[in-house]
Amino acid sequence: MFTLTPVIASHIEDTLSDGNKIQEWVTAFGSPLNLIYPKTVVSNIERFQEVFESHKIKGEIFYAYKANKSVAILKQLAVSNAKIDVASEKQLQKALSAGVVGQRIEATGPKNASFIRLALLQGVVLNVNSPQEVETIVALRQELKITGATPVFIRLKEFKSGKIDIVQKDTKFGLSIEEARKAIEKLKNSKDLEFYGFSFHLSTISEQERVVAIEQSLALTLEAIKAGLTPRGINIGGGFSANFLKNEKEWHEYVSAIKDSLINPNKPSMSWNQSGMGYWAERGKIRGSAKFSDFYRSYDQFQELDKVLSSKTPSFGIIGQFLQENMLTLFIEPGRSLLDQVGITLAKVVSINKSLKGETVVFLDMNRSHINSIELEFMSDPVVISTKEKIKPATDGVFLSGNLCLPHDFICGRKVFFKQELEPGDILAFINTAGYFMDFTESETIQHPMAHKIAIDSSTWFVDEKYEPKFN
Repeated sequence: MFTLTPVIASHIEDTLSDGNKIQEWVTAFGSPLNLIYPKTVVSNIERFQEVFESHKIKGEIFYAYKANKSVAILKQLAVSNAKIDVASEKQLQKALSAGVVGQRIEATGPKNASFIRLALLQGVVLNVNSPQEVETIVALRQELKITGATPVFIRLKEFKSGKIDIVQKDTKFGLSIEEARKAIEKLKNSKDLEFYGFSFHLSTISEQERVVAIEQSLALTLEAIKAGLTPRGINIGGGFSANFLKNEKEWHEYVSAIKDSLINPNKPSMSWNQSGMGYWAERGKIRGSAKFSDFYRSYDQFQELDKVLSSKTPSFGIIGQFLQENMLTLFIEPGRSLLDQVGITLAKVVSINKSLKGETVVFLDMNRSHINSIELEFMSDPVVISTKEKIKPATDGVFLSGNLCLPHDFICGRKVFFKQELEPGDILAFINTAGYFMDFTESETIQHPMAHKIAIDSSTWFVDEKYEPKFN
């Protein structure tokens, strides 16, 4: 029996302790149902700020709104004076309607003319994604007759240390070093654009690559200062880790069991039809790479930021110290890590079946789109909530299936082990799903409904859109 026990914050444990209330909510709003805890986002922001303060630097945090569609979170951040990162025109509209003023919003990603136009009219900070986007911004400013300068970040896509290009993965976002230098020349002669600084967003957790990217951003920042510009700082994006699991040993044992079951046919399969979740066996050896991220971390996102600021670059020394001495602000755009312990997803057990090979398949009233982060497996065991006393112990693991009539619709394509057998009507609570999992790829496939959201503040709950934040 291999388990992946989730980390559960006390406010979530309080909710799960009332099984009757959980059943009432699922009966009233349907399955799946997402629960959101908006104030926890503010707590996570405050913890990031404590790290900035410990290094005596100014830090600004943009919450990456794309990580979750909750309006309640936006409303809470609006009264908390936090900043928002939006990646579409509709997200910008939602942030504005939630009470976040344009000066506290950053627009990122590819932008069409309509998105840029609204951002310009609202005084939003534009994170420029390409040289062409600069031209579009200037042209639309003239069309709209905007007088004040528009604040911009310039996103980078090329990072070098000496003569070696450390970040090897290709990317379609941002400007090369040569293009960035051309942008400096254009910006120093422009009255239309106010240069906030260079930005980047890496899709890697490599500490070395992040340090190289920061060093490159600082080098170009100094070039911009020498050219007469006054950048506010650098924006290092998001990508900060969050820990989902309680036990490191459980994590390593589970991953090892997946690999062992591929090599040894006498062992029970740990993945549906021996899919291997990215791994496969070849001549007695494991090949491939995992289709899941590391759910166990020995450090949290706040320790990770502290480590970044304490890291040393070859050219500028300790990063935090250099930022402090040069009065440069560090901007970050966390999504998943800001939503750590902010939400859970509830789903009802509909039926239980045996596969042709004798595997137990538990069908839930939800589908893969309701808990999906770009096809990555959710590697944390759900908590069982039942109003009935469980007396029959489970004898083997199960596969959790969705409600689509499609063979690949699995909530968990890996085997999940429960202490007692599940029954129709049981509720499974998936923990820590707010960051990208609960609604990032959600769809109405086969006309199944979207999941409702409930926002919870202590003993009070609201339909997400009707959430009323408190000002104290």
